[in-house]
Amino acid sequence: MMHKSVRLLSLLAALLAPFATLAQEAFPLTGRVVDSLLRSVPTAVVATLAPDSEAMLQHAVTDDEGRFTLSASGRVRLFVSCLGFAPYVGEPFDVERATDVGELRLEGTAVGIDDVVVVAENPNATLRVEQGRMVYTPRNSASLAGGTALDALKQTPGVMVSGENEISLGGSSGVLVMLNGKQTYMQREELAAMLRSMPASSVSSVEVMSNPSAQYDAEGSAGVININVERGRSADGLSLSFNNGFSVWDNWRQNTELAFSCNTGRVSLYANYSHALGRTGLYYGMHRIQNGTDYLSPTDDEDRRRTVTGNVGVEYRPSEHHTLGARVDVNTLFGPGRTRTTTTVRDAATLDVESLLRASNDYYRQKGNRYGGTLFYTYAPREGEHYALDVDYAFFDGGAGCLQPNRYEDPAGVVLSDDLYRSVNSRAIDILALSYAQQHRLWGGTLHAGVKYSWVRADNDYRFSTVAPAGEQLDPSQSSRFLYQEQLLAAYLQYNRPLGRRATLEVGLRGEYTRSDGDLRRTDKLKGAATDAATVIISGVGSLFGSGKMKELEQSNEELHQEIAKRDKGIDDLKAQMQHMQEQHGRHIRNLQGIHNQELEAKDKEISRLNTLLEKAFKWFPMLREMLRMEKLCAAIGFTKEMIESLLTKKEAIRCNGRIYSEEYRRKFDIKNDVFKVEKNPTDDSKLVLTINRQPIGEWFKEQYDKLRQSLRQPIQPKRSQGMKL
Repeated sequence: MMHKSVRLLSLLAALLAPFATLAQEAFPLTGRVVDSLLRSVPTAVVATLAPDSEAMLQHAVTDDEGRFTLSASGRVRLFVSCLGFAPYVGEPFDVERATDVGELRLEGTAVGIDDVVVVAENPNATLRVEQGRMVYTPRNSASLAGGTALDALKQTPGVMVSGENEISLGGSSGVLVMLNGKQTYMQREELAAMLRSMPASSVSSVEVMSNPSAQYDAEGSAGVININVERGRSADGLSLSFNNGFSVWDNWRQNTELAFSCNTGRVSLYANYSHALGRTGLYYGMHRIQNGTDYLSPTDDEDRRRTVTGNVGVEYRPSEHHTLGARVDVNTLFGPGRTRTTTTVRDAATLDVESLLRASNDYYRQKGNRYGGTLFYTYAPREGEHYALDVDYAFFDGGAGCLQPNRYEDPAGVVLSDDLYRSVNSRAIDILALSYAQQHRLWGGTLHAGVKYSWVRADNDYRFSTVAPAGEQLDPSQSSRFLYQEQLLAAYLQYNRPLGRRATLEVGLRGEYTRSDGDLRRTDKLKGAATDAATVIISGVGSLFGSGKMKELEQSNEELHQEIAKRDKGIDDLKAQMQHMQEQHGRHIRNLQGIHNQELEAKDKEISRLNTLLEKAFKWFPMLREMLRMEKLCAAIGFTKEMIESLLTKKEAIRCNGRIYSEEYRRKFDIKNDVFKVEKNPTDDSKLVLTINRQPIGEWFKEQYDKLRQSLRQPIQPKRSQGMKL
């Protein structure tokens, strides 16, 4: 099978703007939102929900006193959300006239440390919007302690990960998942295995783009999710960190994280190691009614897979504009697991049990290992101008072996059938990618351009067999091997420019050339074709011999066709149910996005109000701006808060020993019993100046730097020979 395609995508002038939700006016519904100390909570989002679903009817934002006003009628519920507090969901109540619900109390998020509990009413925001993309920062979430990167992805707003590891965005599938801005080229099982092998602490941010620009591949028709993983580089010096955790309840879990980094200025070396051991137990189920039959299927799931990950990297900076680097990553996932499901089949009208199906999946072997290496070079000659070259290679080795016993019983417990199946699959994927990207400042915006080449080779083998006392028999109708190769060459050109604070202009052009080659190897014929051929043969034999046995074979063949049609109808019904669930989830996500937009709008208003107050303060107190500048200068030099308070608040002189730092000359200078003081500029009374021994600090730094240069330029005089004395 050979496939060639050239795709050209063009994105023209996209303006992003907030939207408002119009609600039907009814009776006024008022109230006030407070915290655990009964203080007002401003900029909280209050919404009315339907009594039996999560559909949002109307929402508003609280004012400075925490008060809100909504319109509602009939039976509703109240929902309150605000950054730094746990969400509030009230019980349903009736609104038949103007109603005041009083005070709604929000509880702050709490983090426990042994016997001490710290209540954080306003922690750092873990969700923000930047240039048309939503950025989620999972490292600020205490609920992900000891979790995996897949857990962080599941908690990202708008992202849904199904039980079959299908990733959707806003209820739509076809999402492109990237790692550090690079495509993974993995199927959903391989991608989920890799994310499970990575600790959540390694994920710096998750970027969600529902309308991706020309910079990204055309594969993500429903959007792009970019998972950024930190490389581990630290500040100058040596750094070593160690984290260890252990938990036990019904199951035990243990995780360890070790990070090392050494930065000497030009050379940075870093390494990370982590593992997660133990087991996880889940209990879930499904209940459905179809064609007058009731199906109840609870499942007991035990996962004993372990993860071990590590990486080693080095960066070399010959100058401040050039960076060379290399990195090697290993992510492994291995271990057994088992699920047990008992399906009770009942008559939907009488609930009489008709049969029982006891099925289990014994995963005696599971693995999902990824090995990768990266070489990169970056050149940044000036701010806003950037060039990058990357070479990446990755190899994925995955597979599983599973025993599947299935036993049917009647209501009395008599075994009707008892079968045992074995499925074995293996997956090997090679990925090579070369990319070049650059960006420039242009006309008040940024121009991005780049080209990428990738090569992918995959080998997927699946074998299904029936296990009997006489031995195993391979089922060729359910066994196959698929070989696949793909080459892709893409280039893009994109320009974006901000239009105010809440709008962005984007223009892009992208071209892709893809060449793919797939080979599906099967040992059987299509079932439908085989059945039709059998019908033709039976009809021919019957016409020759006129035997009644042929009629029986024809009837059996017709029953087989009906059974296949019944199975296909059941599959269609399941697909319809899944589509309905996705639509419900999509509506829920849109409601949450509306609430989130209201929160952003409220925050923007608060920032605008604070900026206005700050401008007034600068106008009323002319020296305030100079005081802030002096505070920033003192902090950059290396003064402590107490020293800065003495200089600015108490207006005292301080005497210091040690070393102070100059941002202009990027080095530290020694001081000994020197006196510092903040004084008025002798040439301009509206300005302040920091002096050292009555000399402006800028002039003192220049003198010290000139002395240092002169000492480095003085030649070393050789000693004269004194001759030989006897």
